[in-house]
Amino acid sequence: MFRISDKTLYALVAAGGAFLLAMLWFFDPSTSAIFPPCPTNALTKLHCPGCGTLRALHALLRGDLGEALSQNALAVVFIPILPIAYFFPKPFRKPATPIIILAVFIVYAILRNTQTFSFLSPH
Repeated sequence: MFRISDKTLYALVAAGGAFLLAMLWFFDPSTSAIFPPCPTNALTKLHCPGCGTLRALHALLRGDLGEALSQNALAVVFIPILPIAYFFPKPFRKPATPIIILAVFIVYAILRNTQTFSFLSPH
């Protein structure tokens, strides 16, 4: 049976991540056909919590924090939390954490689709 070692798996994940970041650096998701549109937005015209994340990552890679925040502020806030959660997992293992994160995503999805908080929608 074929088994991949942990080091090989980490190297493959790192190489895949570097490849995806390079793709985001060279190709603008708002103009390139390489990146598909959000299926939720395409079907319902509503902005899901993830709408604009690729454009936000593209802007961050280019050093444009303002543009990244205008595309998806929640993604920009959560990006630094991911490595923190990986390296310091104990605070994130509390039973309430997934419920709180889900609630934040649901509230964000609702707010960015209202007239009052339309500034949260991707531009």
